[in-house]
Amino acid sequence: MSHEIVPPDPAGMIESLSALGYSLEAAIADLVDNSIDATAQAVRIHFHWSGSLSHVAVVDDGKGMTSSELIAAMALGRKGASAKRPEGQLGRFGMGLKTASFSQTNRLTVWSKAQGEQPAVRVWDLQAVVASGEWRLSTEASPHERDLLADYSIGLEAGTIVLWSDLRKIVHSGDEMDEADVQSQFLGVVESVDRHLGMTFARFLKPTAGAATSRGTQISLTINGSPVRPWDPYLAHNPATLPEQEQS
Repeated sequence: MSHEIVPPDPAGMIESLSALGYSLEAAIADLVDNSIDATAQAVRIHFHWSGSLSHVAVVDDGKGMTSSELIAAMALGRKGASAKRPEGQLGRFGMGLKTASFSQTNRLTVWSKAQGEQPAVRVWDLQAVVASGEWRLSTEASPHERDLLADYSIGLEAGTIVLWSDLRKIVHSGDEMDEADVQSQFLGVVESVDRHLGMTFARFLKPTAGAATSRGTQISLTINGSPVRPWDPYLAHNPATLPEQEQS
């Protein structure tokens, strides 16, 4: 049977992926999902304002990835619906890292280190992909990104750092907004992300030291050094809440 190969246009696909409708809160939650799947015990989220050099970083102490594993993780659509996944894994299609990031930033840098291996770095620069018309995955971070990765990786024997360094999709500066207004807008999202993560990952967070969760998994989750506090919108543990029987 005759056929033609019709590869997707990078510019069109990037525009489609960027418009999937992720909120910033949902995008960060997808990255935390990945950290939990990687058996991380601590996840640190950093929102850092520095004008055009502002960035967001998600740092975990999970099992990390080798160079080949990182390349596979940066590929688009590497898993189908029929692909097997470990029991309890939160991610499904292997798209969360890319779609979540592309919805918020034009530049995604990932540093990862598996136990006993050398660190690996890969970068998606969406503007470079559009300009080249090719899915060119860079093997080098910028000098500024390398400095950030060096700082965030201190003490990590294994783990992963996801770095967003082009935040024009997060911070929208209008003609009448000065830098102080833009900075206030940027820092204002932190509280919203904190509330969302406290609800989404309530069952994974430590309510008190040594407390167990429903999955037996405990993580420390912080934003700019402050712990994210779990909260249950259903008030399941409130004495006034009457639990319903499970339906078979």
